[in-house]
Amino acid sequence: MGDAKAWRRWNAWRYVLHALEEIAPEALEDLARLVPVYREAAPHMDRPGWYIHDWESLGTALEVQTGVPGFEESLAKVRDFREALLAWGRRWNLAHPEPLSWAIQHFPIWAKAPVVAGKAISSA
Repeated sequence: MGDAKAWRRWNAWRYVLHALEEIAPEALEDLARLVPVYREAAPHMDRPGWYIHDWESLGTALEVQTGVPGFEESLAKVRDFREALLAWGRRWNLAHPEPLSWAIQHFPIWAKAPVVAGKAISSA
């Protein structure tokens, strides 16, 4: 995919995800209910060699560590988070890497600042 096309897709998803707060706030409220699941998984997502920042990296971390002795508890917590997030995506017809990655990027903020949980955080 060319850079221009990738940029347009990214901008389109960004628009949709920020509009979600306005058109379907209940979807973000539902997503915010996963903060406790994220909190359980978060300490296990901060492992040497794991840089979990989006949907793809979450899957890669699980793949790489599956079957490695000593990681069973971590894998279970992270897998529970991934499955809960995917279930949310399916419930709201947002089971696509972009909205799931967007959600992953929001959880650390929502976990630290509950007052903004369920709100779109924008750097722009």
